[in-house]
Amino acid sequence: MSPGTAFHFLHRAGSAESGGGVWALVIAIVFAVVAAASFAVDQSVTLSNFPVPPTQTSGR
Repeated sequence: MSPGTAFHFLHRAGSAESGGGVWALVIAIVFAVVAAASFAVDQSVTLSNFPVPPTQTSGR
């Protein structure tokens, strides 16, 4: 059995191969959006855990 045989059933004949690039682009965009949202939530949670510094009044 050759290594390419494992992917024989996943191969689509005809012009469907051109759609592979489109699917890869869609998956890459979805991945980037999820990563950006995850980073934003992480930053929001991290920044909200910092204690609020006490305000300094000018009257001593």
